[in-house]
Amino acid sequence: MRECRKYGSVRGALGNQRSYRDPFMGIGDASLIAHWRFDETGGNTAYASVGGIDGLLTGTSIFDPVGGILGGAVQVDTTVGSRVDMGNNFMFGSVDFSVQAWIKTTSTAGMMPVIKHQGGSFNGYFLAVNNVGDGVSATNCAHFYVSDGKTGASSTIVNDGNWHQLVGVYDVNNSETRLYVDGKLEVTGGFNNMVPNSQPFLIASVGYVDEVRIWNHALILSEVQALYEQTNNPVPEPATMLLLGSGLIGLAGYGRKKFFKK
Repeated sequence: MRECRKYGSVRGALGNQRSYRDPFMGIGDASLIAHWRFDETGGNTAYASVGGIDGLLTGTSIFDPVGGILGGAVQVDTTVGSRVDMGNNFMFGSVDFSVQAWIKTTSTAGMMPVIKHQGGSFNGYFLAVNNVGDGVSATNCAHFYVSDGKTGASSTIVNDGNWHQLVGVYDVNNSETRLYVDGKLEVTGGFNNMVPNSQPFLIASVGYVDEVRIWNHALILSEVQALYEQTNNPVPEPATMLLLGSGLIGLAGYGRKKFFKK
């Protein structure tokens, strides 16, 4: 595995939203408060499947209806100002939360697939890929930042053109931040109290992004693993299972007729 190259540093409302049981989970008490699937086929609105906060595609951002890890995805390029803007939402206090994004990129440009941060001071949070100048960035790798409490760089290379699951966890009870990549705990880092800001919550990557989710819960390893496995190997929806079952019954019936034919 290639090593990540490390660089130096610069200083770089949650509303009345309902919590939902995440249908992918079934483990622990995780509550999903926002989810964007990016399965749209056109337009400039990314509709939330949970939470009611839709996103606005800006610049050259575009939906790819079949290009995602599950269904569609959104293609953005933050280097030219193309992003998805969810407005001034999801500004947590010093409470547990977790955020996930699936990304697909080959870029070495600094990017923040999920960001709620005001540049120039310690505040907010983001998931980062490559060098973003906050002291722990690493080309080819990922990390998680919360108001200058941050993890180190991942050991997994995440800009290899394949889909990767990134999950950042802010765990108040254990006074730590955690970064998971592809269902595995990569690194645990420092903890600071959350410093609020009034910046928009953005999808600001370079490449494809899918399955962005936010929980008001500090996910644990088994939950992240379940999300990873079930996204890579999704269970068919009931209608699909019914059609598949009908098809199997039909094939079985055909086989019986053929066997007993005189």
